[in-house]
Amino acid sequence: MSYPTSSSPRMWWTCTYAPGAQPFRGLIVPVLEEWSKSNVSDAFPFLAPIDHLLGSRRRISINLAKLFNFFDQEIVQRRLARTGSGSGSEKNNDVLDILLERHAMSKLTRQEIITFLTDMFIAASDTSTVTVQWAMAQLLRHPEKM
Repeated sequence: MSYPTSSSPRMWWTCTYAPGAQPFRGLIVPVLEEWSKSNVSDAFPFLAPIDHLLGSRRRISINLAKLFNFFDQEIVQRRLARTGSGSGSEKNNDVLDILLERHAMSKLTRQEIITFLTDMFIAASDTSTVTVQWAMAQLLRHPEKM
């Protein structure tokens, strides 16, 4: 399964890593792959302990922790870049800058910013795939609409 994650960070913030590097893709894809797998507890909730034994929750937790750490490092780098210039006005005018301004006004906590970014990237990466799958299923059910 492929996920449209290669350009996602650029839409939200100016990337600080080299254009050839794809650290973000290496973090988001394992999370999406793990979430897309079927678990026994999806069909039979009383069998949730089996999922625990198979380690799916542990793998998701580990991958999410790596993703949170990535976002945290981006926030730290951006804040250092803004304060390191002396004037504190070095802005890229992107979503991350807006979130950091809200953080500076005590409207958002750092954890809320990280959670927001995680939600947006996971939702953006999966929404298109799910929508296309739904549309194809509907067309198969109602071929006369094609």
